[in-house]
Amino acid sequence: MTDLTDTMYLHAVGKQVCARYRNVDIAFISGSLVEGFGNETSDLDVFVLSDTVIEPVGDAALSADLGAFAVDIDFAGDIRTDTEIWTVDMVADIAARIGACDPLEWQATMRLDKAGLELAHRIRVGEPLVAADRFAQLRELFGWGHVGAVLAQRFLQDYNESAEDAVGAVKAADAGAGLLNSRLALGAAADALCAVRGATNGKAKWRLHRLTATAPEIVDTYLQAELDRSAEQADLLRTARQRLRVASDLAGTATSALLDGGWGRT
Repeated sequence: MTDLTDTMYLHAVGKQVCARYRNVDIAFISGSLVEGFGNETSDLDVFVLSDTVIEPVGDAALSADLGAFAVDIDFAGDIRTDTEIWTVDMVADIAARIGACDPLEWQATMRLDKAGLELAHRIRVGEPLVAADRFAQLRELFGWGHVGAVLAQRFLQDYNESAEDAVGAVKAADAGAGLLNSRLALGAAADALCAVRGATNGKAKWRLHRLTATAPEIVDTYLQAELDRSAEQADLLRTARQRLRVASDLAGTATSALLDGGWGRT
């Protein structure tokens, strides 16, 4: 079986993918495999950027035009590859819009495009394949503490919405809705805390990795709060209340850090 932790192998796959396109001015690999916590089912994210228009050589197994960018899904050897195709100007524009956004203005942060924020993180952890010097210049357009603060504000808005729904469900003795919405609130609050401490990977599936890296002191508390004593309605409502208390504490800590402004120095 191929060793997907082998950096040289991942770079070779990335370069194989790049050869499928013309007019590539910058290219890099990114994603969970590059960050070091992917597994044998993970795909490799490849990004190809052009000053003009990327021209594919042949057809991918699956392609989608998402407006601002396109995605090709295919295989290279044993590994699935997801290739995102952007123009350099679009990436620079994303960096400018994120940089101009005040993280304390929740409405402004919610107007930012999620795909652009995800691309920012991909650039942060990416490894260049083509034009390493230009890739480094592109990375320097982003202030990572600022990106994290923007994400934190967005997660806090998610927390507020889910917590409000969970409180209403608990009051109405709706155990199922209380369970689900309190878990959403807890996850959003934990994500906000990680983000304000510098994490820019916003995907829920990697939450425990982020917590371990940025907030190890609350990992056990978070995991305990996720658990339910039983499926009995009374227990579900009780643990939903407890979960909401933990979520409120985490959201309060994240909010205080956001208002403190220390993120602006990173």
